[in-house]
Amino acid sequence: MQKWRQSSLPEGHYSVVTFELKKNGKGTKLKFIYMGVLKNQVKGIDSVWKEFYLEKMKIAE
Repeated sequence: MQKWRQSSLPEGHYSVVTFELKKNGKGTKLKFIYMGVLKNQVKGIDSVWKEFYLEKMKIAE
């Protein structure tokens, strides 16, 4: 779990990211939960997580 605050969020507003890893055959399954994101920022934050984190994990296979 990671508590996260972007500078564009209101003071004192944090979102929480939870990562759950489970063995899945010969690989690993990642369950990714992101809570507390403001509705007007979901699309942008989704793109950032995919580009800078999740896609990088796929490359590391």
